[in-house]
Amino acid sequence: MKCLPLDHASRCAFELILARPRSTQYVTERLEREGALNFTFVLPDGPHLLRLRPDCPQVAP
Repeated sequence: MKCLPLDHASRCAFELILARPRSTQYVTERLEREGALNFTFVLPDGPHLLRLRPDCPQVAP
């Protein structure tokens, strides 16, 4: 994300969610609760969606 030409608001939002202390815990809890985490950001060519989700389905024990 550091390489993208993000506007100031998008960069601040990503830093707040992904680079703050305890961000790993925050993202993990959101993924467990909601199954995915969506971010919308704007680049010069228009809006983009970034979706974070677990790469494998959870299997019940």
